[in-house]
Amino acid sequence: KYVNTDYATIYQSRSGQHQWFNAASGTAGNNISFTQAMTLDASGVLYVGATSGQASRLNLVKIANSAVENLLWLQNDGTGYKGTKISFGEYTSEKGYVTNQYIASGPSWTTDIGGVDLVRLFTASTERARITSGGDLLVGTTTVNSTSGITLRADGIIVAKGVYNTVVSLNTRDIYMDSDGYFGYISSTRASKTNISNLNNVDWLHQLNPVAFNYRKIDRETNERTDEPETEKQYGLIAEEVEPVNADICFYDVVDGNPELRGVNYSKLIAPLLKLAQQQQIRIEKLEAEMAALKGA
Repeated sequence: KYVNTDYATIYQSRSGQHQWFNAASGTAGNNISFTQAMTLDASGVLYVGATSGQASRLNLVKIANSAVENLLWLQNDGTGYKGTKISFGEYTSEKGYVTNQYIASGPSWTTDIGGVDLVRLFTASTERARITSGGDLLVGTTTVNSTSGITLRADGIIVAKGVYNTVVSLNTRDIYMDSDGYFGYISSTRASKTNISNLNNVDWLHQLNPVAFNYRKIDRETNERTDEPETEKQYGLIAEEVEPVNADICFYDVVDGNPELRGVNYSKLIAPLLKLAQQQQIRIEKLEAEMAALKGA
C-alpha cells in the first residue's frame, strides 16, 4: 500500500531477470497497482514497456494505442557537431548509419555478400524504392533497367518503360531536352523570338538524300552501338551527308571543347518544306494559268 500520497517504484531481481516497476500517484493507504515498465532478461535483451517480445537486444513498446509519439529520442547537446548518429555494424565493420542529416548504407570499404550494400525503402512490408551501391535510384522495381518502375542510373540515364506503354490523348505537346539536361517545351510565340526574317531560299532541300536503314542495337550497359541491326525499318537522312548541305539542321555534342556531329533535327525541316510547298504551289498555279491561256488561244 501507499505509505504517502505519491508515485511508487520498485526494482527486483527474479527468475534470472532484472525487473523495474512503477505506479501512478496514489493516496496513502490505498493498494498499489504496479506496472512492469522495464525488463532485462537473462539473454541480455532489454524490454521497455513490455516483458517479452522480439529477440532484439532492445525492444521499445508503446503501451497505449493512441496518438503517434516518439519511442526514442537522441540528442547531441554539444556545440560544433553535426548531430546524432546511429551506426549499424557487422563484426568490427560499420555497414551503415543514420544521422539527422543523411542515411548511409554499405560504405565503400565494405564487401558484402548477397547485395546488401544498398538503401531500401518499404511501405506495408513491400519494398518501394532502393539506392544501389552503384548509386542507381530504383522506384517501383528492384532491378536496374527493369521493364517496370523507374530507374535513375548513376550515369544520368533514365529508364521508364511504363511511359512507353502509356496512351495519352488530348492536350499533348512535344517534350524537348536542352544541352543542360532540362526537359520542357519550345515556345512558338513571337515574344519568345528575335531576329525574325522571312524564309526564302530553300533550294538546298533538293540536295538532301533520303535513305532507308536499320539502326544498330545499343548495349544498355555500355550505351554503345553493336553490329546487330534492329528489326524495324527506318527512313531518314545521314547526318554526315546533311552537314555540308545545311549544318543549321544538325545537332552536336561538345567533346573536349570541340563540337562533334550527332544527328539531324528533323523538326527543323518542317518550315523549309512548308516554304518549298508554297513556292511549288505558286509555280503550279502559274503553269496552269499559262496552259489555260494556250488552250484558249
